[in-house]
Amino acid sequence: MTSGTAAQAWISWAAPLEDAAESAYLSTAERGQVATKRRHEDRVRSASARLILKAVLKGQFGIDPAGVELVASSRAAKPVLHVGGAPSRLRANISHAGDVVMVAVTEGIDVGVDVEHEEATAFPDFDAVALSDAERAALHALPRERWPGTRAGYWVRKEALVKATGTGLSVDPRTICFESPGPVMPPSIVRLELGRGYAAALCIPGASCIDLRHVAVDLNLPPRERP
Repeated sequence: MTSGTAAQAWISWAAPLEDAAESAYLSTAERGQVATKRRHEDRVRSASARLILKAVLKGQFGIDPAGVELVASSRAAKPVLHVGGAPSRLRANISHAGDVVMVAVTEGIDVGVDVEHEEATAFPDFDAVALSDAERAALHALPRERWPGTRAGYWVRKEALVKATGTGLSVDPRTICFESPGPVMPPSIVRLELGRGYAAALCIPGASCIDLRHVAVDLNLPPRERP
């Protein structure tokens, strides 16, 4: 994708499904990846994200959810979307926090998405390890009641960016700045308003603008025997 290109993305979010990890629509590789999560709630959210993704692809592109698989070759790798057993032109990214599970889909272009609750960024050392000098200065200039939402807003933008580029947190988050002299809000990043103390962002590197389409998904996938 060249700089200055408009991009389209489909995004959806929903509450996690408690029985998602038992779904027959998860492939063997997906179930294995879900099982690596240490906490039960993380396994539920990870499985739910994959089911939401399958529902989005079914509703928007008519793709059989049984043929959709989102897996990573290693814990550090970007998840790769396979359709019908082969890498797809469609790209996908997932994120989850608390009672929100989010997925994003694009065609032929990299995408990153992140959601976080502001409480998760409230620990004492967060500013020192996650924010640039300019971001800390801008944060502390605000009324204290705005600090939690502002912190979380910085963080989800950084996470969405490094997920889209595939660098992950091998990049020091303090070197990514969303305050002057850095880009306050580059056009390749879109903030998402979820309310209830959640912050979220989507990133498509190099996009001059993003046509973001929210998808309400039907998670009542038809019964299927596990392969």
